Amino acid sequence: MISRKKVLTLGVGSLTVAGLFAGTTFALFSASAKTATDTFTASQLCLTGQRDLGEPVPGPMFYVTAQQGATPSGQLGTFPTGVWAPGDLVARELNITNACATGSSMNAWLTSAWATVSTGTMPSSLADQLVVQILAPQPTDPTNYVLVAQGPLDEFLAGPVAMRFPFTYTGPSGATVNQVSLVKGGTMDLEFRVAFNHAAGNTYQGKTEVVDFHVMGVQQRNNTPYYSIGTLNQALMATTMAQPGSDGSFGYTNAQAVGLEHVANQSVETYADATNVGTITIETNNPAYSCLNGTAVNVWTAPTEDPYEYVVHNGGQGTQCAYGTWVFGQ
Repeated sequence: MISRKKVLTLGVGSLTVAGLFAGTTFALFSASAKTATDTFTASQLCLTGQRDLGEPVPGPMFYVTAQQGATPSGQLGTFPTGVWAPGDLVARELNITNACATGSSMNAWLTSAWATVSTGTMPSSLADQLVVQILAPQPTDPTNYVLVAQGPLDEFLAGPVAMRFPFTYTGPSGATVNQVSLVKGGTMDLEFRVAFNHAAGNTYQGKTEVVDFHVMGVQQRNNTPYYSIGTLNQALMATTMAQPGSDGSFGYTNAQAVGLEHVANQSVETYADATNVGTITIETNNPAYSCLNGTAVNVWTAPTEDPYEYVVHNGGQGTQCAYGTWVFGQ
């Protein structure tokens, strides 16, 4: 976006009326003035990422053998995972820097993450048995990492998964937000955790999945986002923790709040496979839905339509000031 802070100075044109002579008409002299050369330069947003934990770079975060984790110059990877077994959980770090080689970058929101199948490889069925979590430093205590996104690898391969804190805080501009902020010139480690479903059977023996992870950033200036968060009730917490493959690391045992992603409205309660699993208390600064703040809204599962997410929707709850739909990962 072109900076709106650039100053454009305009010259003031002058108009002079000549003297009046008998038997003649008015003669109008005119003149114009111009400014010095006006310059417009678009800002830059420059994000780069490298694996961390002290490993040589560049290279992948997750790799089975040291050779697979080697840098182009031949330095072997430091932390090979070995072959995976059901129940394994591995954590790695992605260091993201917000700086440009020339010129200044901009404050950024890290909004989402996704995965793509690596060039020259084929996808496998293993992706639906691998659960991905992304944690970011808590804004008020960077030593404490907080879950901002999670879902099966399948979901990350299907498209961007929103990254949101399960609470709000005061962002760099003074606005209340729940997005992940990375200021210009700053650096941040995102922790990626991947777990292999402990209930995976023999079908997955010998399978290989090779993917690239991506993180999306957008400018903060003129782009203060809406936030939506929800507070889980105890019944829903128990349901979440009981999902196949969860083992405490992938439940909401330490926090009752989750970030909610607003989506197109859907009448999930009418789906044949819909099950109401509890309620969640809404808080949002979106003016279209802020009248629902403090309201307990139904939470649904719908395995066919939304296999990896809980759907928050207040249809079927009587007359409401607004009807909305949000999702968060199972």
